[in-house]
Amino acid sequence: MLRWPPQSSDSVFCGLILFVTSLVTSTPSAGATDAIVWHRSLETAKSQLSSISGDTAPLFLIAVTNDIDTPAETQPSFWCRQWLDRRVAGVLSERPDLETRVGAVHLAAGLPPELTGKSDLNRPERLVLVVADADSRLLSFCVGIPTRDTLWGMIEDAEEVAAMRANAAVRPGHWRRDVAQRSLQRVNRYYAERLRRVMQALKLVKQVEPDPAALEQVDAPEGHGTLPEAELDDGKLDQGLPNAEQPSETNAASVNEAVLPSREEEGEWEDPQVDDQWTEKLDAAVKIQIAGDAGLDASDPVDWGLRLNLVHDVFTSLYRLDAFSRFADSEIRRDDPDFYRVTLGQLEQNAETRDDWVQCALPLLVGLSLRDRWESLVEVVWQQPAVRFEPMTAELEAWWNKHRPVTPLVFRMRRLVIADASARHEVSATGPPGRVTWADLENALQQFPVREVSYSQWWAIQRNEGWAAVDLFRPTTVTDIVASPKSNRPMLIRRGESPARNLSKLRRLQRAAGKTNDP
Repeated sequence: MLRWPPQSSDSVFCGLILFVTSLVTSTPSAGATDAIVWHRSLETAKSQLSSISGDTAPLFLIAVTNDIDTPAETQPSFWCRQWLDRRVAGVLSERPDLETRVGAVHLAAGLPPELTGKSDLNRPERLVLVVADADSRLLSFCVGIPTRDTLWGMIEDAEEVAAMRANAAVRPGHWRRDVAQRSLQRVNRYYAERLRRVMQALKLVKQVEPDPAALEQVDAPEGHGTLPEAELDDGKLDQGLPNAEQPSETNAASVNEAVLPSREEEGEWEDPQVDDQWTEKLDAAVKIQIAGDAGLDASDPVDWGLRLNLVHDVFTSLYRLDAFSRFADSEIRRDDPDFYRVTLGQLEQNAETRDDWVQCALPLLVGLSLRDRWESLVEVVWQQPAVRFEPMTAELEAWWNKHRPVTPLVFRMRRLVIADASARHEVSATGPPGRVTWADLENALQQFPVREVSYSQWWAIQRNEGWAAVDLFRPTTVTDIVASPKSNRPMLIRRGESPARNLSKLRRLQRAAGKTNDP
């Protein structure tokens, strides 16, 4: 929580470091390790639970960690299993009715050494814990190891959401807004202000061919493009929210006012993120159609990506400012990447650290299926790809065997769901006459078969070929990989590199393959 003035950053930082250290070095209590059986997939967990759960609706704990995935094992082993077992045992001791209703799944998604040049980039250890239903729908989640009471609360929240969804036919369009109301009551006023503005912007989604001028508005005027539930007004949303400032009617021209108090008012930092660019993010929210039970659906993976980008763009910036004010030493720069990757990652082993961010994300993500899409959520939190141990698919293997002996192949690394985190070079950019541009390099790449692959798929290819480890992330992220016939050293094209140098290498490959348009 933000405090004005904040506590001493040194004392808070040291205190939480000691707390996290004690968290991961303590020994689990006797008898806790058999509290629950962890499975490697939701399907196997469901099959075991269905035989004993009867007609009751099951819930599943899905723990995603940055351990390196391995071939199938009966019982997964992961860095925080003993502590999660202890938390689960504590909850089951108080709620024995859950013993036949709760299953557990572990998914390892860390970066393997083959993709990091044999460096260990999985430190500090990370955890995202989700409570889902039998259809993989997200009901609640946290980042880090929860306390027993926090885990108990997550399960109760999940049961509440499941009940809301069951009553959706009776109260259409109500349950997602109830989740937003709950979140607004749990976060401090700075997060609440942003969440409120996002939810107000989403009131425009039912407009049919909206007037462009209406999209400039952040607060929808009464009776103009609103969702059918009239209770979603400022008064209802802020009910029970202590010290929440009520926003006045505003539009894009006046939204530049700071959400956080100014330095002059509070002697601390203001929120520089609430500007014209941030307002555009709210305008984008209008187009996402996150209305849930109001008749709009988010099953499309493109829409899922837009939702996650909205969560990242609107709330991650505030979370980083919040975390910096709470935990950073006075000598640490605000743009220091090690603070956010290492120090904050360590602190996020405690679920309380990122709880405000989680509460703001829930109204946008709750009730949506994670099947084949959980990696995107993890990528938003970890700011790195989630990599799984997967065999080459039959289709990928056939494509590889067809082209590999006769021509270079271009593998385009799939971008993370966060658009700016792994954006490729601007291929449409033109330069001065005679200067090689990324567009020239792109034209050369298109002379070969091109295929987009995930990091998991590329790892499978690398394992099958027995190639040496390469670092796909340092010094900059690899965007394209060119595999040449009879060569076990693929060519790596990175962000920010000289297109001329890469083009020279590629033309040599073209000539060797007999595929060139050079005079």
